[in-house]
Formats: sequence, C-alpha cells, structure tokens
Amino acid sequence: MVDKTFDGPDLGTGKCVRVMRCVVSGLFPQAARLSPAGVYCGVRGAQLHIATNSCLYHHQQPKWVVFAGVVSVAEKTYMRDLMTIQKDWLIEVAPHYYRET
Repeated sequence: MVDKTFDGPDLGTGKCVRVMRCVVSGLFPQAARLSPAGVYCGVRGAQLHIATNSCLYHHQQPKWVVFAGVVSVAEKTYMRDLMTIQKDWLIEVAPHYYRET
C-alpha cells in the first residue's frame, strides 16, 4: 500500500461527513487530542505524534484525530492512517465511552 497525498476538496463537508462518522464509529477508542504542548494525547494517556509521511504532518495540526495504528521509532509513538475529526462526533457515536467535560 502506497501513502498518497490527497489534494482535493475539504473532506469535512457534505456527504463525506457521513463516511467520516462511520470511520469514527469503528475507531472511537483510538482517538487523540492535541495538547497545548503540541503532542497528541490518546484517550488512555499515551503521548502520540503524527507520522512524518502523513499528509496531516505538513499542515496545521488538527485538534482531534482518530487513527488505525501506531508505530514506535526512537522512543516516540507515531499514529498511522489517521483522520481529522470533530470532538462532538466521539460523543455522538460512542456515548458509552465518552462524555462531555
């Protein structure tokens, strides 16, 4: 599988939101939020980073992401196959797992 940069329309609008929420419904335990220190915190407290080969690495860091996997390199844990999400989606698709704070 080859990672490719997608240079298309904003995926956070229109019909794509349905697909993105579907992805969140499967990956909700693997969500991470950006901390003020610029490091992502997983829901279980792990410090995570965006992999350098991710298209999101070269853009402004999103506040919330879900990811499909991680890889550890040189004492850092990098998220792979990730997607920008909205925090509210986590509460909508997994109210048994997340609550508003």
